[in-house]
Amino acid sequence: MNFRYLLLASATAIISQPAFAQTPADAAYGDIIVTAQKREQSINDIPLSITALSADQLANRRIDSAADLTRSVAGFNFADTGVNAPVYSLRGVGYFDYSLAAAPAVSVYMDEVALPYAAMTQGAAFDLERVEVLRGPQGTLFGQNATGGLINYIAKKPTDHFSAGASVGYGRFNRVDAGGYVSGPLGPTLKARLAVQTTQMDDWQYSYTRADTNGSINRTNGRLLLDWEATPDLKVSLNFNGYIDKSDPSATQVIAITPLTPARVLPAVATYPLAPQNARAADWSNTVHPYRDDKFWQASGRIDLNVGADMTLTSISAYSKLDTDDYIDRDGMDNDNSQYALKGQIKSFSQELRLSGKAGILNYVFGGTYSDSHTLENQTVNIATASNVQSVFGIKFSDASNRIKNDVTTWALFASGDWALADRLSLTPGIRYTKTKLDFVGCANATEPSAIAALGAISAYYRNLNSLPPVPYMTDQGCITLNNEFLAQEPRETLKEDNVSWRVALNYKVDDNVHLYSSVSRGFKAGNSITVAGSSVNQYVPVKQEELTSYEVGFKARLLDRRMQLNGSAFYYDYKNKQARSKTLDVVFGPLQALVNIPKSHAWGAELEMQLRPVDGFTISTGLAYLDTKIDNWSTGYDALGVQRDLAGHPFSFAPKWQANADVDYEYSIGESMKAFVGAGMTYHSSASADFNSGPLFAIDPYTLIDARLGLKDTKNGWRVSVWGKNLFNKYHWDSVIRVQDTVVRTPAMPATYGITLGFDM
Repeated sequence: MNFRYLLLASATAIISQPAFAQTPADAAYGDIIVTAQKREQSINDIPLSITALSADQLANRRIDSAADLTRSVAGFNFADTGVNAPVYSLRGVGYFDYSLAAAPAVSVYMDEVALPYAAMTQGAAFDLERVEVLRGPQGTLFGQNATGGLINYIAKKPTDHFSAGASVGYGRFNRVDAGGYVSGPLGPTLKARLAVQTTQMDDWQYSYTRADTNGSINRTNGRLLLDWEATPDLKVSLNFNGYIDKSDPSATQVIAITPLTPARVLPAVATYPLAPQNARAADWSNTVHPYRDDKFWQASGRIDLNVGADMTLTSISAYSKLDTDDYIDRDGMDNDNSQYALKGQIKSFSQELRLSGKAGILNYVFGGTYSDSHTLENQTVNIATASNVQSVFGIKFSDASNRIKNDVTTWALFASGDWALADRLSLTPGIRYTKTKLDFVGCANATEPSAIAALGAISAYYRNLNSLPPVPYMTDQGCITLNNEFLAQEPRETLKEDNVSWRVALNYKVDDNVHLYSSVSRGFKAGNSITVAGSSVNQYVPVKQEELTSYEVGFKARLLDRRMQLNGSAFYYDYKNKQARSKTLDVVFGPLQALVNIPKSHAWGAELEMQLRPVDGFTISTGLAYLDTKIDNWSTGYDALGVQRDLAGHPFSFAPKWQANADVDYEYSIGESMKAFVGAGMTYHSSASADFNSGPLFAIDPYTLIDARLGLKDTKNGWRVSVWGKNLFNKYHWDSVIRVQDTVVRTPAMPATYGITLGFDM
């Protein structure tokens, strides 16, 4: 019998067993405590749309990456760029760019410490106490770039007594997940926790044109936490974490042949067979197998000093470093049409100093931040079979390379507070002033004589066409990018910006269980530069900061004797200068890749989330999100195929109108210390577009996914066993669609996976 049907049949059998009697007191929900405003508060007291997932929920639903949050967080979306920089979006607000220097519009933090670039965020989701997802601009407390929202991972902390645990799982494609932790005191004032996790898996993709496979996973994460209570008024926390990822990049699926230069497309490209409608069927280079070699580590330190009654001075320092050496095939074919060899590095330092406390009816926090980040990217793109390089003034070349360096310095001052206006009415104001400087240097590199000759021929032709005197073509610092006088130039750009983010919210307590709130906030995402082998200096002009103003109303209610938590919100976003990776028109080369600002757009929608516990041990969780996005003004836009169009009226990319999720979990006793549990989850996404509704090629079809789990655990002896399945009915779906050189490709999501997990705690 097929494993997924066996799992569902077993789940039905367990859930049909009789329930034991429960008491209302045992069933009542306790307050969920979060740190969304940089202090511990009940989630119902915060005038903000938040989803918080506990350690048990994360484990039961097998949420082990940010991509899995789409199964439990209404309005959250994930897109695989096909490189190593994922894209996160909330309520349609995201930033699709696959360079190392791409700062996400949905920021990611670990215990209030930023992971400032999306490429750094892929190893955080393990050994967690909870995850908090905050919707809407978060600029006042968490800084710029959080125009869409925030993911805050909270790690499990060192314990007051010795504890240890381990788990091991085996699943489809010979996947092995193994991990463990040890925690406890090292002395009277010092505690520690060490956690490690590794995932190993065989290839899950196969070539549909030859005998080859791809898609293995080889990733290991680690974290060491130290908590030192030096005195009753002084606490120091250190966090050392990192990961090594040597997995295969997922291969793409070619769904259309769209030559950049149709007259010169090679037969091997023009007649390439399209991929089957099967997540596992793909194609990649037959000369160099795709690989990834990423190493990340971060060290952070937090000092909390009580400097008076109800007043704490907090310092948070952090240093992060990512080294990457990847080879990624993006064209979906076995010939060299677009294959990236990427070597890069990110170094980032941040420092926050803040004072928080309570003064009468005011809870406050104010302080300042400083950050200094450096990104370096060296790419060589093998485009030997691409149609546009077969003959440039009679010259053929095969590589396009670049070197890009970004230095970003940011400092800010901020203040926020909760002010009790009346017995049941409070005001939450916040403000932040931010100043940023971006220094950029980068260009297309001179990697082969034929490329230099081709650009030299273009230079001579257009200088003559524009009555400019002949000049011997020479590279500038090894760069072959052409300036507006058709000479080689190394582009250098400096972008200086500042802004004021702010937020004002009102929170009204109808009674102890029902809260109403409304808010107006404004956030910014800093200007950015592109990573590309640019033919023209115009491609490297940085995009300026985007601005989002949010209007939101909502409620949070504990009902039915606190057995139900019901949260709802509605919002309207006024969006100016939305950043997007698109194209710019060059007089020589035509439409070229560039970052652009969309002048004006908007979004509106609503979310509803519910958790219901009708009897002890039985929990129902649901989420529903509706979203309507629209570009109001973008007459000079380009679609994914390079056609200039007026894109006003088009929706945002990766913004489905409807998203829904549901999870049912049931746990009951079958002996003195033994409990059985069973659960199932559903995820629905309506259709969306990967490129501003550019046409059916770039559609992301609707999909529904079903997950399930069941198992046993011994509460006395600390062991547990579970069987689980994700995407049990093997629904074929994909995260994104990209135009790459002469092809349009999809990045398929995982097919059905299932397995068994054993674990213990002591």
